[in-house]
Amino acid sequence: EMESVEVDMGDFTKWAITKPIIVETDMEEQVQIEAKDCVATGIEKAQGASGLNIEKACKFIKEIMDRQYGPYWH
Repeated sequence: EMESVEVDMGDFTKWAITKPIIVETDMEEQVQIEAKDCVATGIEKAQGASGLNIEKACKFIKEIMDRQYGPYWH
């Protein structure tokens, strides 16, 4: 029988944001590291008093990746 554990969702969210999970990729390891850093920075910059602005985070990530790897990185 599994015991239930109380989870602080604030702590879980902080953990989830800082621990990106890659399911499948054909990127080289260095590019993966740079992509994860870019995503983490984008999420950090898009955080506000009202929560995460997903559109702002995505725009930041796309602009950085386009600049770094050209428009065909995805």
